[in-house]
Order: sequence, then C-alpha cells, then structure tokens
Amino acid sequence: MNGENKKSKENRKREENKKSIITSVFAVIILIGVFLIYSSYSKMLRLQAELKLQEAKEKIKKIEENEQKQAETQQNLQKDVQKVEETVANAVTQQTNYEEELMKRMSSVKDTDFEGSTAEMAEQAEKARKAWDDELNKVYKLLMSELSGEQKAKLQNSEREWIKNIEKEIEKILDEECGLDEKGKRMTCGTVVVPIEAGTRMERTKERAIQLAKMYDEIHKK
Repeated sequence: MNGENKKSKENRKREENKKSIITSVFAVIILIGVFLIYSSYSKMLRLQAELKLQEAKEKIKKIEENEQKQAETQQNLQKDVQKVEETVANAVTQQTNYEEELMKRMSSVKDTDFEGSTAEMAEQAEKARKAWDDELNKVYKLLMSELSGEQKAKLQNSEREWIKNIEKEIEKILDEECGLDEKGKRMTCGTVVVPIEAGTRMERTKERAIQLAKMYDEIHKK
C-alpha cells in the first residue's frame, strides 16, 4: 500500500510539473506575441510620422519655390518697365501732362472707402475697376502707337506679366483668407472675400494706369 501511495504521489507531482511547464510555455508565447504586436505597431506609427514629416517638408519646399518664382517675376516685370521707360525717354519731344489730366478725369470715381454689404462693396469696387481699366486701355494704346517694334514687344510682355501677377496675388489672398486643408486644397470661402478680391483688382488696375500715364509723360519730355 505504501508503495502504491508513493507512486500515486509521484504521478501527481509529475502531472503538476507538466501543467506548470505548459503554463509557463504558454505565458512565454503570449508575452512574445504581445511584444511582436507592440513592436510592429510602434514601427507603423514611426513610419506614419516620418511620412507626414516628409510631406510637410515637401509642401514647405513648394511654397518657398513658388514665392521665389513670384518674387523673380515681379523683379523682371519692374526691370522691363524701367527699360521701356529708359529706351523711349527720347522717342518724342512734345511735353504732356497726361498723368495730371488722368487724375482730374478720375477724381469723381469713388475707388476707396466702400460701404454697405459685401455684395455692395464688391459692386462698387468693380465699377471703379472698370473705370480705371478704360483709362489704362487708352494710355496703353497711345504708347503702342508711338513706340518702336522692340519697345512695343517689351511693353506687351510687361503687360502680360502684370496680368499674371494679379492672378497670383488673388490666389495667395484667397488661400490666406479661406485657409488650406491637410492636402493643401483651399477650403470653402465666405462672401467676405468677394469685396477683398474686387478691391485688389481695382487697386492694381489703378496703379497700372497711373504707371503707364507716367511712362507716356516721360517719353514726351522736352
């Protein structure tokens, strides 16, 4: 009997040892699995963060490149205008006061301090822009009728660049006012940007008309 009890105890002990070993093995397997999952997840998060960082750097680089190109274009435009003014300074000798006459004609046009709703302010700005655009076209045609072939080409090129720069400026203003989403796409704008856009176009048209009027007077100096 004692021998049988002893064997029974040994068998139970062996079974308990097996269970303990199996439990330990399962625990180790589970820990390894958890570690692998955590390691994989951490790696995924790191890769996502690196990707977002790279995208942000690329966006910043593109913005900087666009700003640099715009600045270079503006400088070239100014140089072209200056060259036209310098090369045609002695083209004709008749004295004129075109700029002064222009300002007198436009003195009755309301082109500042717009009032009312956003739609009303935009309408006022557009009305003023059209008036200044008419004057711009008049002096532009006068210059084109008096300049040489090369000088005409330079003036035409500067006019095209001026138009492009207005559109770039408007796009930049709208991006700033409306904001951009994560993909760099402009978000929906409110009506508040309507008078801002109209006012900007009017101001640039006025500036260009006055600039060409001064150029016209310059080439007619005695």
